[in-house]
Formats: sequence, structure tokens, C-alpha cells
Amino acid sequence: MADITALQDFAYNIPMTNANPKLTLAQKITSSATSIELNFQPLDEDGNTITKALYLGIKKSNGYIEPVYAASGISGTTVVVTRNVKAAGLDLTATGQGGAVSHEAGEEVLFLVAPFYFNQMKAAMDGTVASGGADWKIGTESDVDITVYAANGDANEPFWRYDASENEWVFSNDGVSSTPFGTGSGVTGGTNIDVTAGTISLETTLTGNLTLSGNTTLSDVVELGNELRHVGDTDNKIAFTTDTQTYSTGGGVRMTVGDAGVQFGGANATITTILDEDAMGSDSATSLATQQSIKAYVDTQVATVNDKQEITTADVSVTNTTSETNLFQSSIAANTLGTNNGVRLYIPVKVLSSAGGGNDCTIRVKYGSTTMITQQYGGDGQTGDEGYIEIYLTADAATGAQAANFFSIVAPESQTAVSTSLVFFLNSTGTASEDSTGALNLTVTAQWNIASASNVITVGRSVSTIIR
Repeated sequence: MADITALQDFAYNIPMTNANPKLTLAQKITSSATSIELNFQPLDEDGNTITKALYLGIKKSNGYIEPVYAASGISGTTVVVTRNVKAAGLDLTATGQGGAVSHEAGEEVLFLVAPFYFNQMKAAMDGTVASGGADWKIGTESDVDITVYAANGDANEPFWRYDASENEWVFSNDGVSSTPFGTGSGVTGGTNIDVTAGTISLETTLTGNLTLSGNTTLSDVVELGNELRHVGDTDNKIAFTTDTQTYSTGGGVRMTVGDAGVQFGGANATITTILDEDAMGSDSATSLATQQSIKAYVDTQVATVNDKQEITTADVSVTNTTSETNLFQSSIAANTLGTNNGVRLYIPVKVLSSAGGGNDCTIRVKYGSTTMITQQYGGDGQTGDEGYIEIYLTADAATGAQAANFFSIVAPESQTAVSTSLVFFLNSTGTASEDSTGALNLTVTAQWNIASASNVITVGRSVSTIIR
């Protein structure tokens, strides 16, 4: 099928030797003739042979014009034509316009498509209608409404319209209500936007529900109004309020993050920080500890709880002297006693002998510079007595207050039955107000009132135990 786009626009005015020539039939033709003979060969405005199709008319003297179609142009004076083509429609090869008739020589041959109208029709078919360039103008240069309708058969046809009163373009999908373009009112109606490749760039606010499927990359700032939910699982979500994010699964709150910290569960303690603090000194109810800190603290406690320390490495004897002599001395580390801790000291008495009555041995228990307890073994001429001394030094509910308990039993080595006349049974208490936040010595001394080779007290290896 040939159509208007196959035509060549044409305005002839040559040969120049025949000014303003009239193109006519050179010979008579019958109603069935398939070619015509012209009185000369017309050329185009550039003097070239016309090679494209032409739409011609042969005018009879009574005014009837028979349309004919020259598909191959005009390369000479003889032109092959299709007779009686339809002027209506765009198929120029269709026949049956008004009937093919005979024509006489000299009847005028017309070009039915003038250059201006040809270009206008061809541009319409090509989709490149322009006015003075690449623009398509609609209207008459008057400030009135201009509307383009979609002839889709609806009672109310969809349209685009330039609204002169509002000075804006609007559109209507239903032919009744209209929405402005580019005013932020948005586009109503429709269901999907499908993008198979590339990027959608938005600088706007999306309201309502937005569903993203597949792999989606969101860059820059994404602002959410209320909740971020898992598709098909509304109980699995992250909810947003002012300065707070709530993480929920299965309809229950699992974690809340806010300015105050992190809360696990719906009503538990809020965690404010994670500390690397080996001594756990802050004692916080809202702080977690690192694994390293927990291990270091536990290791320290295991190493110090009920820690048996063998302090003396050899026997200690005090004899034939009136000088006060240490039976035991050990430095108690700072903060060992604290407010509720203590030290138990066990001292074995291997020998206690005296020269006789009046030869007394005094035992003193000291913490720091305070003598807390003073006890005395009275001399009665005993030889080879054995026993032990047991001392408890404890904090008295404060780091600056201490209490001491002293207990000792010493009896003759050969004693098989308890006799109060032969056994030393000593028990007493004492207090101190030393600052136990610093290291202080725990000291036990012995002192004879008379120097004699028969006055002897010997103790063995002493053991202290820290009690927490």
C-alpha cells in the first residue's frame, strides 16, 4: 500500500524557455488507458527528474477532475498511472473515487498536493509536526483554554488541557476531574510503575504504603513515618517514635533503643553502656561488662577468696630475753578487709616452758599501730606445753573499724585428761580504728617479763586465711 509518505513535494516552473508553462495532455486517452502523454517533462524546483510518486489530477472541461497516481514519478513525457484513485483516505492506490473517464488532448494536468499541504500532511504521518522548528504549537496565540481529547469512545473523554485562568496544564483520566501537572498534587489512579533497569530518582515525600520487592538500593536519606515491616508478617517490625526505635517479633517487643540506652524485652533494665572494667568498681545496674572484664574479675576473686597463705617458713623461738619479739607478721593488702571481710590466723604453739612462778609470757595482737589484744601465759614451772593460738581479725561494717577475737589453748604434752589447773585457756576481744584502704601489718608478738634460759615459747609455721 502506498500512502502520503511516499509522495514527493513538487512545485515546477521550468523549462525556463516556456515561462509559467501549463502542463497538459499531449494526446487523448480512453477511460481504460494506464499511461498518459504530457506536453513536456516537468522537472522539480532544482531542475532534477522527479523520481518519487506523485498525486495528479486530469481536469475535464466540465470541471471534473479525475485523480491518478504516478507511483514511479515522471522520468519523461510518458507517465504510467493508476486511474480513478480515491482522494479520501491515505491509500493512494485504492480506486473508485468518481470513475475513470476519457480525456482530450490539451486538458490540464494538475498536481493535487501542493508543497505546503504536502509537508504538513507528511509531518502528521511521520509524527514530526513542527512549526518553525522542533515545537508543535496548538492554538491561535490567544489566552484561552486549549484541550486535547482522547477519542476513545467514552462518554467523558480523557484530556489534556491548558487552563488559561490558572495558567497551568492539567490532565484528566476520567474526563471529569482534572489534576495539575507538576504542582505536587501527584498522580491519582493506576496501579504499577515497572522499571526493568536503571534508576528512579525521587526528591519528594511518599505517603501511604510503599512496597519494594527484589534487590533495592536506597541511597542518601530515607525518612520513615511510623514502622518498617516484613512483608506478610506484620508482627515483625521496627517502629519509630521520637528518639526511640522499638524492635518487635511475634507481636512482642524484643528491644527498645532510645536516648536513655538499650532495653531488652518490654520492661527490663535499660542498658546504658558496656564497660571494660576489671574491678567492677562502678557497680552499675545499667551497664554490661566485656568478656575480658568478667574473666579478670572472676580470676581475681578466685585467687583471693579463702586464700591460704603460709607466711612463716621456720619455727620462731623467744627465750632468755625480755624484748618483745614477733611470732608472726604479714602485710594485709589494701581493701582486703573492706567492710565485711576478715583474716583468720592460726599459730601452732610447739613449746611453752617457764622457770617457775612469776615468769610470765605476754602475747599481743596488733593491727597497724593499734594493739588490739593483750594476753598472758602465767609461769608455773611447766615444761614442754603445746597448743595453738587462733586469731580472727574482721572489718566492723566499715573500712575504718575492726574487731579481733583471740582464742588459745596450751596444755602439757603428757596431759591425757583436761585439768584446768594445768591448761592455759585464753579468750578475749579487741577493736581498732585503722584505715584498711591502705596496706597494714597484722602482727603477733611474745615478751617474757624475766630473761631466763628456761623461759621458752616456740611457734611453728603459721597460716593466715583471708575470709570474704
